[in-house]
Amino acid sequence: MGGEIISLRTVRQGVQHVGDRARPTLRRAAPDRPARVPNIAPEHWDEVLATDLTGMWRCCAAFLPQMAKQKWGRVVALGSLMGSQGGFSEAAYAAAKAGLAGLVKSVA
Repeated sequence: MGGEIISLRTVRQGVQHVGDRARPTLRRAAPDRPARVPNIAPEHWDEVLATDLTGMWRCCAAFLPQMAKQKWGRVVALGSLMGSQGGFSEAAYAAAKAGLAGLVKSVA
């Protein structure tokens, strides 16, 4: 399954398409929108969170039922130290990565 992770419905359709042939996939996405908190444009904040956090949630929500049915599966997410330490001009990215860590712990 490739392409944009636009909606949960789109991802679930992809899961149905691959069925039991689902294989490990690397998903790495991080739009670069550096800005200090007061200067972050709302659409840039939304884009970073949608890409880095919501996209992973959509993948988990779509694939977890198949994993449970097969009694096997792995979720691997690429995090960042920024998720626990923050970063100058990288608040949206840091927030997304912190959320990603929480999501993966919740899935486990």
